[in-house]
Amino acid sequence: MADFKYVAVDEQGKTQSGEVSAKDGKAARSALSKQRLTPLKVSPVGGSDKSKKSRSRLTGNSSAESDHLGKRKTLRKGSSKGEKIGLEFLKRLHELHGSGMPVADAVKLLNHRLSDPGQREIAGFLWKELAEGRTLSRAMRQLPQFFNESSTFVIEAGEATGNVTPILQKIIVHLEEKREIRSKVLGSMVYPVFVALVAFGVVLF
Repeated sequence: MADFKYVAVDEQGKTQSGEVSAKDGKAARSALSKQRLTPLKVSPVGGSDKSKKSRSRLTGNSSAESDHLGKRKTLRKGSSKGEKIGLEFLKRLHELHGSGMPVADAVKLLNHRLSDPGQREIAGFLWKELAEGRTLSRAMRQLPQFFNESSTFVIEAGEATGNVTPILQKIIVHLEEKREIRSKVLGSMVYPVFVALVAFGVVLF
């Protein structure tokens, strides 16, 4: 028997960590599943050379992906395009989590299924963070060009109470209303600007 450290997600989507004794890694994962936990990471206590190399590769990949994501961060914080991509991702996440799938599993599935490059990069980054034991809100807070601070704080409150699904729904409704208002304001400004340009042209003529 050996001791294994684990990071797992329970049925409410909360991240848990601890140790479990088992014959090998497979048996450790099986034991966690019997406790109704979805294992994200299982590694021997103390860490073998193999696990260290694996962790090193994971860290390297995470850094590379973060750098790649950083290149796309030419999107300004709070920009309309970034918010739209974040909103579409939240809709997909809400559909899966609302059907009963744990948050971590939903993000992992989106990482494999999404075709939009922006949304897929978000899913990939969030999955790496969740696999390291971080919460969804904390991971999202590192992507301010896609998710505003108020949304991440609301999600954090939802994680604390175990009610992430209704929180995601409220955020989606709020963001859609915000975009609709912005669109109406911009639309209402088109005609006055056009009239002003025409008047200015007449004066010049």
